[in-house]
Amino acid sequence: MDTTSKHGSKKVLNIFVSQNMTWIKHVYWKKNYLLFPLVCTTLTLVQLKHM
Repeated sequence: MDTTSKHGSKKVLNIFVSQNMTWIKHVYWKKNYLLFPLVCTTLTLVQLKHM
């Protein structure tokens, strides 16, 4: 199990989340509960493809 690549992707995700926190909060407060997980899933899939 390669923990380094997993840690690296987590770090990238943390950076992305911190940079886009305003937008994420906006989406959340608009109560787009279906959109939020969809965006997270899409981002995860995109990151996995780029690894």
